[in-house]
Amino acid sequence: MRFFSNANDAKDFFIAKIVEQARLEHVPLSDVETRMLHWTEVHPIPGMDRDALQRLSEEFDQQCNSDEYESKIVGLLQRAYERDSSDEQKTSDYRSAYEVLSREDHYLLVMIDASITGKLRKNRFLGIF
Repeated sequence: MRFFSNANDAKDFFIAKIVEQARLEHVPLSDVETRMLHWTEVHPIPGMDRDALQRLSEEFDQQCNSDEYESKIVGLLQRAYERDSSDEQKTSDYRSAYEVLSREDHYLLVMIDASITGKLRKNRFLGIF
């Protein structure tokens, strides 16, 4: 099982899975959509000050419908997990990343919770998590 030392590492794991699945499916992810995957009010996004975070939020609101965006990310994450689900090492990585990320408030958790949390928690009850 992979060890995630902090929420940013765990978030980067999920973002990489989403971006990879989008690439495999030829689903476009705009720059603002990708940057919003990092959104949190808990920690600053690396390389972004408060003004930049505010601009990102405004840019996202102007360019994207949040319901459509969240649905798109949920689907990508579900399919990425399904693609990886036959490999216990990979599913352990998802559980480990989720455990670390879920300790804090991150926008990405909305989409993780809507997509694969049930599968991660199901495994937890089986003594795997």
